[in-house]
Order: sequence, then C-alpha cells, then structure tokens
Amino acid sequence: MKTLLQPRVIRTGLLLAGVCLSALLGWASLSVHRGIQEAADVVSQGQGRLLLDAVRDGVHDAMREGDAPPTAATLDAIVAENAELGVSYLALVEASGTWIESGAAVLDGEAPFVERRGVARVVLVPSPPGAGTRRPSGRAPGVGPVGGPRGRGPGFGPGRPPHVVGPPGPGGPRFAPPTVIVEFRATMAAELRARARTMLGIGLFAALLAALGTLAFWWMLLQREIAAEALEEHSRLAALGQMSATMAHEIRNPLTSAKGHAQLLVELLEEGRARKKAEQVVGELVRLEALTNDLLVFIRSGKVLEASASPAQLLRDAAARVGGNIEVLDRGAPDSWKLDTSRLDRVLTNILRNAVKAGGKEVRIEARVTLVEDHLVYEVRDHGPGIPLDLLPTIFDPFVTSRVTGTGLGLAISRQIVEAHQGTIEAHNHPDGGAVITVRLPRT
Repeated sequence: MKTLLQPRVIRTGLLLAGVCLSALLGWASLSVHRGIQEAADVVSQGQGRLLLDAVRDGVHDAMREGDAPPTAATLDAIVAENAELGVSYLALVEASGTWIESGAAVLDGEAPFVERRGVARVVLVPSPPGAGTRRPSGRAPGVGPVGGPRGRGPGFGPGRPPHVVGPPGPGGPRFAPPTVIVEFRATMAAELRARARTMLGIGLFAALLAALGTLAFWWMLLQREIAAEALEEHSRLAALGQMSATMAHEIRNPLTSAKGHAQLLVELLEEGRARKKAEQVVGELVRLEALTNDLLVFIRSGKVLEASASPAQLLRDAAARVGGNIEVLDRGAPDSWKLDTSRLDRVLTNILRNAVKAGGKEVRIEARVTLVEDHLVYEVRDHGPGIPLDLLPTIFDPFVTSRVTGTGLGLAISRQIVEAHQGTIEAHNHPDGGAVITVRLPRT
C-alpha cells in the first residue's frame, strides 16, 4: 500500500504546486499591468498639467501684451510652439460662450481629463471673479460652461466684445480669463500602456505554459504509475501461469494413470454399488483431466495463424459437431475472411455447447454470422434462463461458471483467442429471454 500511496501523494503535491505557481504568475502579471496602467495615467495627467500651464502662460502673455482677446493666429502660434511636446488642438472658451480654436479636436466632453487611443484632453476652467478657489456648483471639478464640444458659438471678433471684469486698468479694461481646452498626444503614456500589454501577455503566457507543463508532468507520472502497476500485475500473472503450467504437466501424468486404472477397475467389477462408486471416480478423474487440459490451453499464448476461410462454413461445422436444435443464419456473411480456423472453431464450439446446455437440445438456438461495418460478427442466442446478473460482469474471467460441472475456463479461453484476433467478445441477456454472445473480428 505504501508503494502505491507515496507516488500518488507526490503526484498530487506537484499538481497543487504547479497550479499555485500558475495562479501566482497570473496574479503577478495582472498586478504589474494594473500598476503600469496607473503609472501611465499619472504620466499622462502630469504631461497635461505641464502643457496646460505652458498654453495658459502663452494666452495670458498675449492678453497682457495686446490688452485684447487672443485671435486664431495667436492660438496657431501657441500650438506650433508646443507641437514638439505633442499639442495638437487648443481652444479658448470665453465666459459668454464664444469660442476660438486652433487645430482639429479628436475627443469630446467637458471632463477635466480624458484619454483615448493615445490622445489626451485637458480642460482648465478658471474660478469666477471673487469666488477665490471655489468652483461653480453643480459641475465636475475643473469643468466650466464650455458648451457642446462641437456646437460652440462664434469666435472672438468684431461685434462680439469679450467679457469685461472690473474697472478699466491703466492700459484699458481687464478681460476675464477664458476656459482652456488642450488636446495632445500622450506618447509616453501610450508607450507605457503598450509595454504593460506586452508584459501582461508574456506573464499570462508563462502562467499558461506552467499550468500546461504541470498537467503534462502529472499525466506522465500517472501513466508511469499505471504502467508500473500493469507491469507488476503482468509479472505476477506470468509467474502464476508458469507455476500453473508446471503443476498441470505434473498432475496430468499421474492423473492419466489413475484414470486408466479406475476404468480397468470398472470393467472388472460386477454390477452393484462398488461398480457405481468406481464409475463416479472415473467421472471425476475425467473432469479433472479436462480441467488440466483447459488450463494448459489457457496458459499457452500461441500466435494466430491466419488463413482465408469461409466464416459461414466454419459456423455450420461447429453447429454440426455440437448437435442440438441450432439454426445457422449466414445471410450477409462474407465469402472469406482471414482467421485462425482451428482456434476460432474452439470458440464457436464452446459458445454453441454452452447455449445447448443452457436451453436443452430441443430448444431452438440462433447462430448468426454477418458483416457489420467491416467487422465479421458471430452472434449466438439461446432461449434459456439467461446469465445471472451477478455473473454477467465477470462471465469471461477464469474459473467463473454457473454450472456445477463446468471448469470455468471455456469463455476465458474464448476471450483470449478473440483478443488474439484483435477482436471483442461480449455477453448480455436478450430482452425476450435467453443469453446472447457476440464476437466481432476486424478485417486484417
């Protein structure tokens, strides 16, 4: 028990260790991916704040120098100046809702920060005059009345005076700072996210390989364990077979001598009780001799000597030899088939003899031979009591029989011969009564 338990414990432990390692690799990959994504968000937002400060300084400088709102040309110059930093779009939204912009917008929305497909958008809304650092209520932080992203009003220009805040200063009126919208290419963040996806793919692939490798190694250990058990069983059976063959040979010689003397004793005795006892001895010795002969046949594993023969004629010859009410049905049988006629004849004779014993010589027995899906099929059905359900799973095992006088090796020998032909033999009870034995032989 220890030799079987220890490999199973090792195999189970290796499987659990491999599964845990794969799960750990997958979790680590996801954690690293999530961390790099968060770092990319920080980098992108930091880049947006820096660009927003630069753009806002340029706008304020233009407003101070000209003491007037900036024009589209001013924004074009600011975009061109910051193009190397990734700026691709700049828009100013005055408090009254007028727009001025430079470049083509890619993203929509009024959120303080949004990023999609490597392009980021930042929105800076100044605090209203006199409000300190408080933002307008009912809006997201940093979001002001910018209107629809594409449905903006007319730009700054003649006929649309800018929003004036406070009394005029020494150089003229002071203008309210506008809302600033900047779009830029988040190159560094995009590179980080691409690298995160690559590392995630590599990590998950490594976890998958570890899981598959663990399963493959576990399967190999399992097959090795099964093969070792099968080899041990085969060695045990081989030793048992060799011992049985030796004993059968040693028993057969004195058994033959004893049977001969018992038969001679029967002939010498007159009719009476002593003669009947001697006849019983002869009968038991004959049965013991049949058992030893069957045992020797079962132990021998001779090669199959295949030759072309008529499957239907083989079945008819076996039925004639057994006798009884056997109906041979050979319609659909092939003309010839490669098989070992002498050994298969033993199989058919044994099956037919069992069927006759089960139902009696007067009960009809159906013996059929046909071709089904490129397999030669023999089927014998009797109309007897059928096979006991407790014996049905082991009916082809050695020394299993439902008769008192049987050796229990007939069907075991039949299975051995059929399997030597690479075929199968099955037994089941017919729904209408009786047993059915089916032999299937492939074409070789």
